[in-house]
Amino acid sequence: PARPHQTTFVDEVVMTFSSPMAWLLVVALILTWSGVAIVLFDLLDYKTLTGTC
Repeated sequence: PARPHQTTFVDEVVMTFSSPMAWLLVVALILTWSGVAIVLFDLLDYKTLTGTC
């Protein structure tokens, strides 16, 4: 008897990222968490950005 085709993890990822909406979501998440990390870990200081002491 023939086994039904099992989709692998890689197949799932490829299918997911063929959608432009998925890419938009990933970019939005990266931007959001980058902002959170910058604020949380003080990576950038407002005074440094503006050039004031």
